[in-house]
Amino acid sequence: MRSLCLLLLAVPIAAQATELLRLEAAFGHAAERNLHIQIAQQEDVAARAAVLAREGRFSFHVTSQLDALQRSFEGENQGSQLRASLGVSKLFSPGTWIQFGGVASGVVNRPSVPFDALCILDPFYCVDPAHGAVALTLRQPLLRGAGFAVNEAPLRAARALAQAADVGVEEELAAQLRDVEIEYWRWAASLRAVEIRRTSLELAEVQRRRTNELIRKGRQAKSDALLAQQIVADRKDALAVAEAQAAERRERLYLLMGFALAELPAVRENAEPFPEAIERVESLEALLAAAGERAYLPKRLDRERVALEHQLAAVADAALPELDAVARVELFSQADDLGTAYADAFRAVSHVWAGGVSFSYPLGVNPAAAEAERLRARVSQRGLALEDARRRVHQAVATARREVMLSINRIELATIATKLANDKLRAEEERYTIGRTTMQNLRLFQEDVDEASLRLLTARVSYLGARAELDFLLGRYLEVRQIRPQ
Repeated sequence: MRSLCLLLLAVPIAAQATELLRLEAAFGHAAERNLHIQIAQQEDVAARAAVLAREGRFSFHVTSQLDALQRSFEGENQGSQLRASLGVSKLFSPGTWIQFGGVASGVVNRPSVPFDALCILDPFYCVDPAHGAVALTLRQPLLRGAGFAVNEAPLRAARALAQAADVGVEEELAAQLRDVEIEYWRWAASLRAVEIRRTSLELAEVQRRRTNELIRKGRQAKSDALLAQQIVADRKDALAVAEAQAAERRERLYLLMGFALAELPAVRENAEPFPEAIERVESLEALLAAAGERAYLPKRLDRERVALEHQLAAVADAALPELDAVARVELFSQADDLGTAYADAFRAVSHVWAGGVSFSYPLGVNPAAAEAERLRARVSQRGLALEDARRRVHQAVATARREVMLSINRIELATIATKLANDKLRAEEERYTIGRTTMQNLRLFQEDVDEASLRLLTARVSYLGARAELDFLLGRYLEVRQIRPQ
């Protein structure tokens, strides 16, 4: 690494401005107001909410139910029954579903009819008036990966998409701030170009007055006066164009910062001086290695591919036949009335053990199988996009590195050319004063100074833009500038 000192570009820009807009302040406005950054942040919020929604499926759930039953026979009331249940259920990651709860029921408004007769007509009357039970139900998928992919894969997919959204926010923030930085230095260069054009106009005015004085002394031809006036007119036109370009650059900068055209400050701002230090870049091999690990786009696409793979795992298992094992254990007691049941709950206790399997499979088209085929194509597509993104990032890194090196060479050459052009102009002005050259030659030397200064500005802006682009491609833009996403 070595540094060059650029004395010409270190001078303040637009000295007549009353306020200084620093690059750091421009970053702050963009981070708060830029709509693209806000859109990416909202996508990140949505992705995190999706994770919470998936995690909520594994939380404990309270279930309750209240049923009322009315019986009648040949128009006569046969009694009523109330049944209430309260339970807690939990879905575990391996696919096991467990429910624990209690059931209480009681017969109310039973008519005074012989019990045996009613028992023959309806077994409803063959039970005690009060009934209480505690039950534990277990459901375990036998196929579909034992329920692991069906239940947990969507949660893992949501987490992968949340990670991709985090990378997306960082990528969008870095991209917008990179554009702000590039446009900031272009605006700064346009302000510096205005100063160059204004200085050139002032020199042209001085030369016109000097030419008129030399003509009065008979040391220059009268035609030089017309040429001097034409030079002043050309310099005024060039200054007006430069000021218009600076105003346009300012509008573009504020647009990237998140301001509408009507929100532009009324006070014209100043820009920071160009940084003096210029750093050489690392070798291409080192840059490509860094890009492979940290580049924003491949990292985001990789997390999206992982999310699709989890979704595919869940859907592929869902395409299998639904075969679940169900087991139920029930401990219940009966009593003559509800009060006795609470007082002596274990007077008559029974156990019920139940088990079985449930099976389900579509006879027609299996929608889960079709969805799995679609997701396989998406996973393959995302893998190809990931490989293409890596190749394009590597190519862009190589291009940005060449642009940085080329800009450094241009800065070195333009610095030398600017110094030589100024020296030649001073020498030519001395020759013009003593009448040994013409106004046309002096004009050409002035134009050489302007062009050399503008080439130096262009090279400097090109270097800063290429450097910002390279840092962005390497995934280190925010880190280098010590910016932390909120």
